[in-house]
Amino acid sequence: MKDGTARIMAIADVYDALVSKRVYKEAYDYKKANRIITEAMGSQFDPGLQEIFDRARPRLEEYYRTANVL
Repeated sequence: MKDGTARIMAIADVYDALVSKRVYKEAYDYKKANRIITEAMGSQFDPGLQEIFDRARPRLEEYYRTANVL
């Protein structure tokens, strides 16, 4: 996996974990998930990916609203 792809997948993995219900936690709403991801830009995530994440957010939210992902 190329380095850039890994950095994008790191954000995607955390986003999925935040907005999905787990046996140990309820799903976070999209606003809270966005805040957590945005606050992690520059420490856990590449800050250069903030703009890409912001552009993808509406499609991610639509996907999680309509897809049966569990």
